[in-house]
Amino acid sequence: MKTFFALGALAALCQSALSLKEGTYTIGSEITQGHEILGETEGQGPLSFSPERGNHPGQTWFFTPTQNSQRDFLIHNTFGGYINCGDQEGDECVAGDNKEVYTAELVNPKSKSYELVAKKSGFFLRTNGDSLQIAGFDQSPEERFILTPTQ
Repeated sequence: MKTFFALGALAALCQSALSLKEGTYTIGSEITQGHEILGETEGQGPLSFSPERGNHPGQTWFFTPTQNSQRDFLIHNTFGGYINCGDQEGDECVAGDNKEVYTAELVNPKSKSYELVAKKSGFFLRTNGDSLQIAGFDQSPEERFILTPTQ
């Protein structure tokens, strides 16, 4: 029984050490090996994936943890737009004023691949062509994102 609790504590410690930290990141699509980066181009508008433009403010995302969990974040870019995805499956994500919370779930520590889950709806963020939307979980690469620190 003691071994069971020790292993559980060790697993929790490892997950904590590997969890995402507060900071700035680019959000790359795993299906493009991170070569397509999520960005906002028009201010408070649609979000889309495009080639990295070298520290472009619309492609740099601040991950700010909430007080409830070290895995829950508000995500906004340098322009101030938060990732807003609505609450219906298939809704496209835009940059907006609503402070929506997303849970970052580490999928692959080697590739720094994460799934991002909308806290209010439980839907997963997913690439759809070059756009971002929310959808039900299906374990596809379209639901995994490579988060790369910018500093």
